[in-house]
Amino acid sequence: MSDTFTEELREYLKTEKEALKEKQLTNFWVLCDTDVFKPIKNLSEQQVEQILMDDPDKYGKRKIANIRIAFNISKKYANIFYISFVIVVMNISSKGELKTSNQKTLCINYNAIDIKIRKFKMSDVKRFLKLCKNGILNSDTMNGIYLNNALEKLEKKNILLDEV
Repeated sequence: MSDTFTEELREYLKTEKEALKEKQLTNFWVLCDTDVFKPIKNLSEQQVEQILMDDPDKYGKRKIANIRIAFNISKKYANIFYISFVIVVMNISSKGELKTSNQKTLCINYNAIDIKIRKFKMSDVKRFLKLCKNGILNSDTMNGIYLNNALEKLEKKNILLDEV
């Protein structure tokens, strides 16, 4: 795979996008104060909050994350990213309400070089979720950071992504 947009890259992106779409993992929620990664799929923020509020004893004072994964299969925006995922970690109040204040965010973008170095894997999304919720690695959601830069930041902290 070269450093630019190629047919091989387009096919890789299409395959990954379809696989996640089929599994309904392009926009989902997950409780993130447990070691079990169990996506809550096909629900809006309001629907998720209603579930949380319906059982505050179970969900109150916990953390939940919304994870969105996007693919760019167009040459038009090739200079921006090919794959991007955004993690937003929120606290749940004792009443089961989502608290958007003090949320933690992380946006990881993949360019062609990033994909060449490390292909996109859902296991990496899980690892970045742990890093985000613990405040080890965060970014803004508008621009985010490229995968290679994120890995360099972790290396400076003596953290290897595969060991998270």
